Amino acid sequence: MAMKHPDQYQPHNTALEKFRKIFNAEAKKKGIPLYMPASEENYVDDGKIIHTLTQQEIIFDFEKRHCHYITYGFPFDDLGQFGRKTTKLKISLSIQCNKNEDSFVVAWQEDFRKGKNKKVGCKTGSGDTEQVDRWSTTKFKEFRYSEMDKFQEMLLRAFKNNTFNASCFKIDNKDEVETSSKIEFAW
Repeated sequence: MAMKHPDQYQPHNTALEKFRKIFNAEAKKKGIPLYMPASEENYVDDGKIIHTLTQQEIIFDFEKRHCHYITYGFPFDDLGQFGRKTTKLKISLSIQCNKNEDSFVVAWQEDFRKGKNKKVGCKTGSGDTEQVDRWSTTKFKEFRYSEMDKFQEMLLRAFKNNTFNASCFKIDNKDEVETSSKIEFAW
């Protein structure tokens, strides 16, 4: 598989490993039954999140943004995803971290597939421009790395309700999954 930006391969892997370690440390600290194992490169997805009580999995794509999204405060009204990623039906979640690796946005592939598709010019690492499909959605959520528990609450809601779309973003209401010692995991 030809990489569009081979020079970004190592920064991507380093950012993903940092994200994975923070994710797992927070889950362990709070007793949240989620785990993100290290994954082998397969050129399809970047990993999975396992609900350890049920063994259900969410397969995700991870991307480190190197421009336009530097720090917390995602600067756009919609989130884009390349068509080559939305066609991979095995993937259900997109995670895109910012350049500073202190915040990230997430969107569900189901919501991208309902969104708009258009052709855009995309530069490759060699400087060539290709016309590629880009899907977008306005249904995304941004988290700081320091809010990893809120992201994990969202994932627990998705697992519990078997809804892998933006409906699980609503985590600030009274029926939310709590992150305290009162968490009920046996559903």
